[in-house]
Amino acid sequence: GCYVDGLYVVPERRREGIAGDLLDRMKAWGRERGCEYARLSVHVDNHAAMAFYEAHGFEPKFRSLRQRL
Repeated sequence: GCYVDGLYVVPERRREGIAGDLLDRMKAWGRERGCEYARLSVHVDNHAAMAFYEAHGFEPKFRSLRQRL
C-alpha cells in the first residue's frame, strides 16, 4: 500500500481543492504501482481532517496508541 504522512495546506490556501488534488495524485500514483490500499494518519483531535478524509473515501480501520516514556 501507499501511506500519507503529514499532509498540510497552509491556512490561507485551504478550501481551494489542493489537499483533494494531492490525495487524488497519491491514489493514482499508488494504483500505477499496484498498491491495493492507501493509508494515512490523522491526529485523534483533528475532526476537520477526519471529516475531510472520510469525504474522500477513507475509512477508519485501526487505532494507534502511544504513551510517553
